[in-house]
Amino acid sequence: MIPFVRGRSRSLEPAQAIDEIARLSASGYREIVLSGINLGTYGRDLTPRVELMTLRRILDETRIERLRISSIEPMDVTGELIALFAASDRMAQHFHMPLQSGCDRVLAAMHRCTARSIRRRVELIRHDCRTRGLARM
Repeated sequence: MIPFVRGRSRSLEPAQAIDEIARLSASGYREIVLSGINLGTYGRDLTPRVELMTLRRILDETRIERLRISSIEPMDVTGELIALFAASDRMAQHFHMPLQSGCDRVLAAMHRCTARSIRRRVELIRHDCRTRGLARM
Protein backbone atom coordinates (compact mmCIF):
# COMPACT_ATOMS: atom_id res chain seq x y z
CA MET A 1 0.00 0.00 0.00
CA ILE A 2 2.78 2.44 0.89
CA PRO A 3 4.26 2.66 -2.65
CA PHE A 4 0.84 3.57 -4.01
CA VAL A 5 0.35 6.36 -1.46
CA ARG A 6 3.93 7.63 -1.75
CA GLY A 7 3.96 7.76 -5.53
CA ARG A 8 6.68 6.81 -7.98
CA SER A 9 10.34 7.09 -7.10
CA ARG A 10 12.13 10.21 -8.29
CA SER A 11 15.89 10.32 -8.79
CA LEU A 12 18.19 13.30 -8.62
CA GLU A 13 20.20 13.76 -11.81
CA PRO A 14 23.76 12.41 -11.28
CA ALA A 15 25.42 15.71 -12.24
CA GLN A 16 23.25 17.58 -9.75
CA ALA A 17 24.07 15.09 -6.98
CA ILE A 18 27.79 15.26 -7.77
CA ASP A 19 27.75 19.07 -7.78
CA GLU A 20 25.97 19.15 -4.42
CA ILE A 21 28.36 16.62 -2.88
CA ALA A 22 31.36 18.57 -4.20
CA ARG A 23 29.92 21.79 -2.74
CA LEU A 24 29.30 20.18 0.65
CA SER A 25 32.77 18.65 0.66
CA ALA A 26 34.34 22.04 -0.14
CA SER A 27 32.33 23.51 2.77
CA GLY A 28 33.95 21.08 5.20
CA TYR A 29 31.51 18.20 5.30
CA ARG A 30 33.46 14.95 5.57
CA GLU A 31 30.72 12.37 5.11
CA ILE A 32 27.69 12.23 2.86
CA VAL A 33 24.88 9.74 3.34
CA LEU A 34 22.90 8.99 0.22
CA SER A 35 19.39 8.17 1.27
CA GLY A 36 16.07 7.57 -0.29
CA ILE A 37 13.31 5.09 -0.65
CA ASN A 38 14.47 1.98 -2.49
CA LEU A 39 17.95 3.18 -3.47
CA GLY A 40 18.39 0.15 -5.68
CA THR A 41 15.97 1.65 -8.19
CA TYR A 42 17.97 4.87 -8.43
CA GLY A 43 18.05 6.30 -11.94
CA ARG A 44 15.43 4.07 -13.53
CA ASP A 45 13.17 7.08 -13.89
CA LEU A 46 15.82 9.23 -15.62
CA THR A 47 16.48 9.65 -19.33
CA PRO A 48 18.95 8.33 -20.16
CA ARG A 49 18.54 5.71 -17.50
CA VAL A 50 21.34 5.47 -14.92
CA GLU A 51 21.97 3.13 -12.02
CA LEU A 52 23.16 3.08 -8.44
CA MET A 53 26.72 2.47 -9.62
CA THR A 54 26.81 6.23 -10.19
CA LEU A 55 28.51 5.90 -6.80
CA ARG A 56 31.71 5.29 -8.75
CA ARG A 57 31.32 8.69 -10.45
CA ILE A 58 30.80 10.37 -7.10
CA LEU A 59 34.06 8.89 -5.83
CA ASP A 60 35.89 9.84 -9.03
CA GLU A 61 34.55 13.38 -9.32
CA THR A 62 34.44 14.57 -5.71
CA ARG A 63 36.79 14.75 -2.75
CA ILE A 64 34.27 13.66 -0.13
CA GLU A 65 36.12 11.66 2.53
CA ARG A 66 33.37 9.15 3.25
CA LEU A 67 30.35 8.12 1.20
CA ARG A 68 27.67 6.05 2.86
CA ILE A 69 24.47 4.67 1.46
CA SER A 70 21.45 4.26 3.65
CA SER A 71 19.09 1.35 3.48
CA ILE A 72 19.27 -0.84 0.38
CA GLU A 73 17.05 -3.81 -0.41
CA PRO A 74 18.86 -7.17 -0.26
CA MET A 75 18.13 -7.97 -3.93
CA ASP A 76 19.89 -4.74 -4.96
CA VAL A 77 23.17 -5.76 -3.32
CA THR A 78 25.15 -7.05 -6.31
CA GLY A 79 28.65 -8.39 -6.68
CA GLU A 80 29.53 -5.17 -8.51
CA LEU A 81 28.29 -3.06 -5.61
CA ILE A 82 30.17 -5.18 -3.07
CA ALA A 83 33.34 -4.86 -5.19
CA LEU A 84 32.97 -1.06 -5.23
CA PHE A 85 32.68 -1.01 -1.43
CA ALA A 86 35.71 -3.25 -1.14
CA ALA A 87 37.80 -1.22 -3.61
CA SER A 88 37.42 2.15 -1.93
CA ASP A 89 38.39 3.18 1.57
CA ARG A 90 36.07 6.17 1.04
CA MET A 91 32.96 3.96 0.99
CA ALA A 92 31.54 3.25 4.43
CA GLN A 93 32.06 -0.46 4.90
CA HIS A 94 28.57 -1.54 5.84
CA PHE A 95 25.30 -2.54 4.25
CA HIS A 96 22.04 -1.64 5.92
CA MET A 97 19.41 -3.98 4.51
CA PRO A 98 15.85 -3.75 5.83
CA LEU A 99 14.58 -7.13 6.94
CA GLN A 100 10.95 -6.85 7.90
CA SER A 101 10.68 -10.52 8.82
CA GLY A 102 12.50 -13.84 8.71
CA CYS A 103 9.27 -15.70 7.95
CA ASP A 104 8.67 -16.56 4.29
CA ARG A 105 4.89 -16.44 4.74
CA VAL A 106 5.05 -12.89 6.09
CA LEU A 107 7.60 -11.87 3.46
CA ALA A 108 5.40 -13.26 0.68
CA ALA A 109 2.41 -11.33 2.01
CA MET A 110 4.57 -8.19 1.86
CA HIS A 111 5.72 -9.02 -1.69
CA ARG A 112 9.32 -9.35 -0.50
CA CYS A 113 12.07 -11.83 -1.31
CA THR A 114 12.38 -15.01 0.73
CA ALA A 115 14.41 -15.39 3.90
CA ARG A 116 16.69 -17.78 1.98
CA SER A 117 17.44 -15.19 -0.71
CA ILE A 118 18.20 -12.59 1.96
CA ARG A 119 20.53 -15.04 3.67
CA ARG A 120 22.30 -15.67 0.33
CA ARG A 121 22.94 -11.91 -0.08
CA VAL A 122 24.45 -11.69 3.39
CA GLU A 123 26.60 -14.73 2.65
CA LEU A 124 27.74 -13.12 -0.62
CA ILE A 125 28.82 -10.00 1.26
CA ARG A 126 30.62 -12.03 3.93
CA HIS A 127 32.35 -14.22 1.34
CA ASP A 128 33.53 -11.24 -0.71
CA CYS A 129 34.79 -9.50 2.43
CA ARG A 130 36.76 -12.56 3.51
CA THR A 131 38.29 -13.07 0.06
CA ARG A 132 39.30 -9.42 -0.11
CA GLY A 133 40.75 -9.47 3.41
CA LEU A 134 38.30 -6.86 4.69
CA ALA A 135 37.01 -6.48 8.19
CA ARG A 136 33.60 -7.98 8.76
CA MET A 137 30.76 -5.96 7.24
